[in-house]
Amino acid sequence: MLFRSAPAIDLVKTNGGVVDLDANGDDAGDQIVYDYSVENTGNVTLYNVALSDDQLGAITLTSGLTDADGDGAADDLAVGATATGTATATLTQAQIDAGSVTNIAEATGEDPDGGEVSDDDTNTVPIDQAPAIDLVKTNGGVVDLDANGDDAGDQIV
Repeated sequence: MLFRSAPAIDLVKTNGGVVDLDANGDDAGDQIVYDYSVENTGNVTLYNVALSDDQLGAITLTSGLTDADGDGAADDLAVGATATGTATATLTQAQIDAGSVTNIAEATGEDPDGGEVSDDDTNTVPIDQAPAIDLVKTNGGVVDLDANGDDAGDQIV
């Protein structure tokens, strides 16, 4: 009987939307918390599993990984196991101006023969925009240039 290796990895990236840290609407400095779930959906152990996000860089997977290959690093994912991680992004003014933040995460691993498996997940977070402008105009009153009371030719300052 021939065993057919079928390595596979599945990445799911979610978020809870913008966290309004200063309670004044979405603006620069507010945050988005991303949750990542990487599952081995194949039929062989995956080695050297890593996760990266194009906006946030390397993401640490904090649970679910083991050291199956004995290399001293807990970066291997057993069949059916899931590893998870979390990362926080701080919004910039450019992202507020754009009205959304889109980023892509990619999970990678190696099958027992050294072949690479990967999966990516794109996530877009809408940002509420609230453009506003405030104008305050004041004056110092009428200057009576001819000392005969307010009339044509006087100035408002």
